[in-house]
Amino acid sequence: MTLSPIPRRSGRLLSTAVAVGLAVTAGPLAVPASAAAPAAPAAFAAPASAASVGKLAPGSRIVSAGTTGYLSADPQGKVVWTRYADGSTTQLAQDKADYGFGTEHGTASDVVALGDDPVMGASKKITLRDMATGKSTFIDLTTYGYHYMGTVGSSVFAYKRVGKDEKDEEVHLLAAEGEQVTDRVVTGLPGHSNDFHLEAGGSGKAVVRCGRGYGEFFDYVVVDLATAKVVPGRSLASVTPPVPPCPPSTSR
Repeated sequence: MTLSPIPRRSGRLLSTAVAVGLAVTAGPLAVPASAAAPAAPAAFAAPASAASVGKLAPGSRIVSAGTTGYLSADPQGKVVWTRYADGSTTQLAQDKADYGFGTEHGTASDVVALGDDPVMGASKKITLRDMATGKSTFIDLTTYGYHYMGTVGSSVFAYKRVGKDEKDEEVHLLAAEGEQVTDRVVTGLPGHSNDFHLEAGGSGKAVVRCGRGYGEFFDYVVVDLATAKVVPGRSLASVTPPVPPCPPSTSR
């Protein structure tokens, strides 16, 4: 199935379409806060008492939601994990104020990605902290010369500049098991694409935005995390709106 083309400028509609496209492939999905503030799935909802799930500071947004809690960020950049069970909170990071959060701290998981830069997207050393188990793993992107994109579950997306004058980009999918890091190239991405961005993630799948030669419009593809391959038939293209025909001349 190929989703219908949609202009990039329709931001709200595009975010919804990306989420729907991923949900069709992967099932339940938590999307970035820019698209919507995800609620705790009913299968692991908190007790009915509002006090038990904690209170968000004014202007805060939900960044990610897992099975045991959710991650939020306030306008001052304070990143906090809140447990569903008792509403207890843990500050995990202090990011740059008013930072536009996406998938950089993770999505749809109890695993939170933490970095070494107040602008999370500029981080090179990524710590994956599992808030359910308390365990952490570490991935140093400087070892590979990669640039951080974001995290889905315990899978880290990054890109590497390649080709002549390093004008092209190659997307990689990394995972850590103890001190062992696996590194796979994501295959099946549209040819001649650059400016990659991790848009959303779900159960074993992720949506990656692929720029068309650094232009205004993009392709959106679903990546299977188990195979590091693009899922055929699950794509969304933004296209240049057609130029309307010139009105007929009224001059004689």
